[in-house]
Amino acid sequence: MKRFISLFLFSCLLLVIACQADVELCDRDEHPHTVGVSFKYDWGGTKASIPNNMLVIANRIVNMKKTPISVNSYNGKGYFVAPNPAGTPAFTPADSLMDSFWIPKGTYKFFTFNMENDELINSSVREYVEKPEMPKEDIIIHYRTYERNDTLLKFRIPSWTDHNYYSEYIQYATSPIYFDSLSNMEIDEGKTYALRFRPHDLTQKIDIYFNIAKEFKTKNNTLQYFTVDSVFGEISGIPSAFNIATGYVELEKTNKMMFPTDKINDNEKAKSVRCHAEIHIPGILPSRLPTIYVGAGVMQVMIFCSVEDPNGKIKPDGTKERRGKKIQGKINLFNTLAATPSLDVAEDNKHAKMTKPSLKLDIKADMKVNGESIMESTDDKGGIDVWRMDSISVNPYHI
Repeated sequence: MKRFISLFLFSCLLLVIACQADVELCDRDEHPHTVGVSFKYDWGGTKASIPNNMLVIANRIVNMKKTPISVNSYNGKGYFVAPNPAGTPAFTPADSLMDSFWIPKGTYKFFTFNMENDELINSSVREYVEKPEMPKEDIIIHYRTYERNDTLLKFRIPSWTDHNYYSEYIQYATSPIYFDSLSNMEIDEGKTYALRFRPHDLTQKIDIYFNIAKEFKTKNNTLQYFTVDSVFGEISGIPSAFNIATGYVELEKTNKMMFPTDKINDNEKAKSVRCHAEIHIPGILPSRLPTIYVGAGVMQVMIFCSVEDPNGKIKPDGTKERRGKKIQGKINLFNTLAATPSLDVAEDNKHAKMTKPSLKLDIKADMKVNGESIMESTDDKGGIDVWRMDSISVNPYHI
């Protein structure tokens, strides 16, 4: 009888221990083991546009639970994104904002990013929150893409002829995409936690520089002065998808972007024009070979030049009409990107990470313009990328 009682008590003890082990991993749906967590954002010295709100996903690693929270970037106030955790008041953002968010205790990875960007297709984020078994590696964000003549494309190069028609375009000057994460955070019952994020931009600031060398001598051995009035560019090889939780860009598909250069201040007798453009993109994938001019890693430009028309009318300001010409050229940036790589490609050749937050691409070869055509550079050795002539407008215009 004593042996039976001992076995019974031992069995009860095991049952109690097992129940206590279950309690350690319980959800707030069943037990009130929740912890207060608040969030602050340190934006450092960023000069870019700071989003109003950030999305935080509190991802409990063991007995997985994913809790999405919208947090104000400036004051840390926010609300649970539906569905709300059980036991919390049902409210909309307009009704109330929280300073602290009560979540079940456990070991967490927190990651945060901004969702206020109409140019992103982020349906995988909602899918990730709704599907407990979905890993964070599957959160793939895509840029929206547009055809060249799509009226929704905010910036389009005037009179553009695309000589690298292999993909669609993403918008120029899209909003920055900010991201940060905190891993292996042990959130214990009976405590409150103030967590601080330091978001960094998932896009790369790229400064592109190149020179236009002006040649005035004509075929008839006379001098024809002209001005470069404006320059526009297009760059290819931009990854259009990336993983928001890991920071890796996807290389399966790349796209293009049209962009303006800085305002050109040229005079007729100046021998050279320095061009600069600043773009923010997830990086540039180079071409497979330096001799390929279709596909990734190719830059195209459109130059608007003008000369005084000797037969032109006198304008109200006393100057003559100017006769304009549009000139296009393209260059494979294989050597430039080899010297200053934009992306660090993984061994699988399917993923990459940006090499650094900002990059300067200084194209060594000058683009030579004589007002009639683009002359191909003769220096095709020593790691210098070569400009190639593509087209000259047949119908000049007056300005």
